[in-house]
Amino acid sequence: MQQETGVIIESGAQDWQIFQQDRDGAAVIRLKGRWLADEAHRTARVLVRLVDEETYEPVSLALEWRRATTRQDGSWSAVLRDVPRGGLYRLETGLQLNGGPVEWVKRGDMVHHLGVGDLWVIAGQSN
Repeated sequence: MQQETGVIIESGAQDWQIFQQDRDGAAVIRLKGRWLADEAHRTARVLVRLVDEETYEPVSLALEWRRATTRQDGSWSAVLRDVPRGGLYRLETGLQLNGGPVEWVKRGDMVHHLGVGDLWVIAGQSN
């Protein structure tokens, strides 16, 4: 049985999720999960980024490979602030071992088709 390795997203965002925008046209995305390394390491850090699904470009410099709070117990958390209205976006994660270059991160879970905008619920009954 093969053990999962890398970064696992356990809560905070799901495929096709739309986040409610605030008055400034932005949203906050809170993420939590766990990480596992299959190789010996001195340090481990979870990284998170948000890219445009069409262009693969970072949504903003502030959302390009941000450091998550990475704990030695194998858990991590991150808060992405000022995610601009629009989309569709893709959330990517990576595990950086021993302070290596970001290009060498072990890729982790991804969440596809995220957006930011207004959420409306219309309900009624037709007679």
